[in-house]
Amino acid sequence: MLLKFDSFEIKLTLNNSQTALKLAKLSSFKAQINTWGEEIYFETANLGIKPDKNARDIVTFGEVAYWCEGHSIAIGFGKTPVSIGNEIRLVSKVNVSLLLTHLQKYLITSRN
Repeated sequence: MLLKFDSFEIKLTLNNSQTALKLAKLSSFKAQINTWGEEIYFETANLGIKPDKNARDIVTFGEVAYWCEGHSIAIGFGKTPVSIGNEIRLVSKVNVSLLLTHLQKYLITSRN
């Protein structure tokens, strides 16, 4: 999966979960980028994706997930209003189905 922005792009690798299989079927779409604390997210079409058995609300830096309740792809880059300490806690459980494969080194370096 490729996310294109005005001046850069991010390549994502999908795992073989049901969520990833549904996301892989998305045709090209445009979305407004939203932020919540240091999380970014953007809406997709409602794909009927439900939280899977491994859904969680705490992610690691740069981890890409699908937020079922908001029909959105979410990327955790840092604290949100519900984080405790230095954790990256999202508003509710998400399916972690994507892996940031390009720019990860840059993003981690620029965070420190």
